[in-house]
Amino acid sequence: MKYRFFLFFLINTQVFFSQFDEPLILKDIALDMVKDSKFCVLSTVSINGEISSRIMDPHLPNDDFIVFLVTNPLSRKVKEIKNNPNVTLLFQNESGYVSLNGKASFVLDQSKKNIFWKDDWTPYYYDKKEALVLKVKPKMIEVINQTKNIKGDPINWAPAKIKF
Repeated sequence: MKYRFFLFFLINTQVFFSQFDEPLILKDIALDMVKDSKFCVLSTVSINGEISSRIMDPHLPNDDFIVFLVTNPLSRKVKEIKNNPNVTLLFQNESGYVSLNGKASFVLDQSKKNIFWKDDWTPYYYDKKEALVLKVKPKMIEVINQTKNIKGDPINWAPAKIKF
């Protein structure tokens, strides 16, 4: 009896996760969730090795999941990214969350900054040239979405993942 239960559990678990083995389906779900989120949380590693987080207003990505953010070039996060470019962006909506682990870099070319500039950022920066645009290129995303029944592994709660 125990073996039948284990086999039943194993088969159902595999069926449950198999619908999200297709990265394109998971990417589409994740992208919709990101676009449904107004803000995200940017986490960096401080100079002391501690996690430092703040709410940011992202320029929402296309299907490449590259995210652009704007900040003051004298901000703490800029110093932290120069020291360690590994960052995490966390997007949340009513269905769940998308966690994007990636590498941040600085967009210095003004013509490229103009392409990714959001009008919502303008009131905070008197001159676009003085603002610093951050580019976060994903290495991996993790997705939990209750509405789409993406709940993660039932044993260890590990979320569905896509590596880039």
